[in-house]
Amino acid sequence: MDYFSKVENFLPLQTVERLRSVLSGWIKTKKPNPKVLPNMMYGFDFKTLQGQLDSKIEELIGPHQISDCFLQRCVLPLPIHSDWGDNYQPTGKTPGYAVLFPLDGVGTTHTIVFKETLKRNQLNGTEPITGFEFSDEYKKILSHNKKEDLDRVSNPKKIKWQLGDAIVWDRKHIHCSDNFKDNGTEFKDSFVVFTTK
Repeated sequence: MDYFSKVENFLPLQTVERLRSVLSGWIKTKKPNPKVLPNMMYGFDFKTLQGQLDSKIEELIGPHQISDCFLQRCVLPLPIHSDWGDNYQPTGKTPGYAVLFPLDGVGTTHTIVFKETLKRNQLNGTEPITGFEFSDEYKKILSHNKKEDLDRVSNPKKIKWQLGDAIVWDRKHIHCSDNFKDNGTEFKDSFVVFTTK
């Protein structure tokens, strides 16, 4: 796999609608994870979809264990980060892949994955400066990130969100949201699965 893999029509639209309905209900009735506010994240029991998804995910990424899965609504674009640190210490297993299923905000929104990898969640300023020159298009969609973070990444790959698609990246790869607010998109909803090896 390069920086990412995208599989079209991976998730049946009936399942997308079911997950959207669950998330919409939880936003009205449940408290989200306080660590990510104002974005809203809710843990989801993968067992409810295991029969439908587990073998398909295995075809996509190989043998794995599900370490976490959640529904989320992002009202602010996520800045540059990796998913390495999540669920790593408690299990002692190596983080595998993140699998994201867009549920809303499709058509004009993207996930951007970079060449660089990081075995912690956030950049800390000690990483080498890449000298990469971003195009005007990428400067616009990455404008919510700090310049010092952008100086440490290169070769962005833009993955457009479409309902039913699966977007996969190695959890150590640095990635972020696009600045979807600039396109007039109010929020992005997704279902995310983290795996370990």
